[in-house]
Amino acid sequence: MASPAASESAPKPDPSARARTLCGGGYELRQSHPFTEDGVVEATTFLAYDKGRAMACAVTLRTTPAAQYADVPYMSAYIQPAGTSAVRSSGNYRSYAGPARAHDSEGCLRWGGRYRTQVWHAQTPTTPETQASCPATK
Repeated sequence: MASPAASESAPKPDPSARARTLCGGGYELRQSHPFTEDGVVEATTFLAYDKGRAMACAVTLRTTPAAQYADVPYMSAYIQPAGTSAVRSSGNYRSYAGPARAHDSEGCLRWGGRYRTQVWHAQTPTTPETQASCPATK
């Protein structure tokens, strides 16, 4: 059995690395938004982008240790390139919602997620040319 000191010094899993893994090879994380409950980050929605393929990916990932997953909360992740319908992954999930992936032909994305009752949305330009026509929101 590990001593308490050894357990405390063990590295914590990196949620952004897990999000990149879920989105797949070639994706780089662009932005994220944490969902907190009682001052603790319980989940995070991530936006990842594959510039070479002009593909976007959104994932909402629980960030609490797996042993604490006594419940299965409602979570969602969505991605919506300009001029298209949203691609969503939503439901009652134990550890993550997504990945939701979509091709970005216009250079402007709406994306977001939900964890329990908390909802968050943003808009992000994906190219320098679209920054004026697609102002970033938070």
